[in-house]
Formats: sequence, structure tokens, C-alpha cells
Amino acid sequence: MTLVREMMLIPNLLSITRILLAPPLVLLLYLDRDNASSATLFLLSAAALSDLADGYLARRWGQVSQLGHILDPLADKLLLGTLSIGLFLWHGFPSWLLAGVLLRDAVFVLVGTFLLRLHNVVIKPTGFGKYTTVTLVLAALAHLVDPAKLIRTELTYAAGTMLLLSSLSYARVLLRTLADVQPGSAPANSSRSSG
Repeated sequence: MTLVREMMLIPNLLSITRILLAPPLVLLLYLDRDNASSATLFLLSAAALSDLADGYLARRWGQVSQLGHILDPLADKLLLGTLSIGLFLWHGFPSWLLAGVLLRDAVFVLVGTFLLRLHNVVIKPTGFGKYTTVTLVLAALAHLVDPAKLIRTELTYAAGTMLLLSSLSYARVLLRTLADVQPGSAPANSSRSSG
């Protein structure tokens, strides 16, 4: 399947949409410094639902693609990174969680790019990575709609715990993958599950 045809698959269009939602979401976070507007909550909810839908639809409709294995985690990382930065700047998101999100995702993207370019290996997100995305979105919502901090602290620590677990899981998979690839080898369409 050509790259253009892969881009037109509904699950991949959902991932592209999630990437495109990041800038307006950050703008709304800036504009809503005091209270979250319904537009902010709608965009965040739409992004979260597109994350749930893209993988499900890809499997259900038989539209799993190599491009989808790249776009989905890239969309997650761009959205979560920009969301975390906006929440940190204007909504009291903790700096330690922001640093954890940015560090984990930067390492994942850099090593993933290296593996893709040199060995044609794609690290696919599963398990802990997806659960971490869910808990981070819930923590983000808590920072937007829970000014009394009734559940914000608990969700923030849950997100931090999931971030640590997913980072350890990614590290294990990446180290195993790096050990498996031989210098100069380029396995075709290879992929590894991570979490």
C-alpha cells in the first residue's frame, strides 16, 4: 500500500487529526487561564476519543498499517507534550510530571527514529503506554475542572506512577530491540511491542 493510501485510512486520519488538535488546544489553555471553557474540554475529549478509536478501528476494519504504527504514538507524544506544557504554564501542572513526560517521549522518539531509519524497526505502543496516556489525560482534566483539588493530587500521582512504569517498559523493549538488531541489518517491516 502506498503512503498516500495509508494516510487516507480512517485510523490514520484520526491520528493526524490528533496532531492537528494540539496547537488550538494549547491556545485555548492559554486563553482559559482562570477556568476551562467548554471548547477546551471538547477539544481535549475529542483528542482522547480519537486516541481510543484509531487503534480499535484499525484492528476492527483490518486497516493496521506501518504508517499507523508511527502516527499513533507520534500523535500521542505531540498531544501529551504540548498539553503538559500548557497545563504547566497556566494551570498548575507539576514540573516533575512535565519533565517526566518530555524526557520519556524525547527518548522514545529519538531511539524510535534511529531504529526506523537504520533498521526499519517500529516500536509499537501497547499496555503501559496506552494506560499512561489515559491517566495523563485524566490528570489534565483534573487540572482543568477540579479547582478544589479533590482528586487532582491522586490523579497526578497515578499519572506519575504510570509514566514511570511505561518508561521502564519502553526501556526494556528498546534495549532488547537494540540488542537484536545487527549493525548494518535492515529487517523489512519489523515491529516490536512496547508498553
